Amino acid sequence: MKLWFFLVHCLLITGGMFATPLKVTVTLEPQRYLVEKIGGNRVQVHVMVPSGKNPHTYEPLPSQMVELSRSSVWFTIGLEFETQLVNRIQKSYHNLQIVDTSQGIKKRSLLEHEIPSHHEAGEDHEEHEDRVGAPDPHIWMSLRLATLQAKTILDKLSSLDPEGKEIYEKNYSQLIQKLQNLDNEIRQQLNRHRGKTFFIYHPVLGYFADDYGLIQQSIEIEGKEPSSRQIHALVQKAKQQKVKVIFVQQGFSQKSAQAIAKAIGGKVVEINPLDYNYETMIKKISQTLIGAWQ
Repeated sequence: MKLWFFLVHCLLITGGMFATPLKVTVTLEPQRYLVEKIGGNRVQVHVMVPSGKNPHTYEPLPSQMVELSRSSVWFTIGLEFETQLVNRIQKSYHNLQIVDTSQGIKKRSLLEHEIPSHHEAGEDHEEHEDRVGAPDPHIWMSLRLATLQAKTILDKLSSLDPEGKEIYEKNYSQLIQKLQNLDNEIRQQLNRHRGKTFFIYHPVLGYFADDYGLIQQSIEIEGKEPSSRQIHALVQKAKQQKVKVIFVQQGFSQKSAQAIAKAIGGKVVEINPLDYNYETMIKKISQTLIGAWQ
């Protein structure tokens, strides 16, 4: 009987430990992947932007704001809607700590290597010059930068939950090893393709391209569908660069991408940059490029 009470007592204690995990909010699914890999059972993660939604134009639901108010920390990533939301809630969400996982990361220009010159496309180029310095927020698409974001997450979880620090550090080390191994694997495979150009509808792979010496060419022109003249310029560039694959993000229009693919004898490949299966998603992108360039 004493043994039975002892076992029940142990179950209550351990059950209590996992019944009240640290409540964490993240903006994107790839961030949830990082937080859960580091935090394990000690964290309960809520995602602000569901997979398949556009993070640049997303407006949180009232139910999500309730979840956010119950969280101990919100890991942001540098998107415009986050800044607007932070300004609205910082006076009322007193117990919420907000940590930008893009802190310390030097951001590339959003439009760098992404649109054909407007001379080439026959357009006025003044507006492009005004926007050329806009920072690219898609830092989660780089394995190298993901390790930096993971360190920021590790530090904050350890600060909020000192008792779990040893577990967090162990999980973090295992995660970093996996990310670095995948990064090295992709680097070796893409090394012989350095300097090559790939096409994508929305410029989400700029950091990925920078990591492996590739050039990203966006079809979308400053957030809009390209004109017929611009599509013609893109087709000519794709033929010149021997492009055979065009990436389109889930939920985005494939009309212009399909038109270009048909003109160059290539194919359109759908990707989901907001996929929780982070490593699988990055590997799919690299393998698609390698297959197209063989």
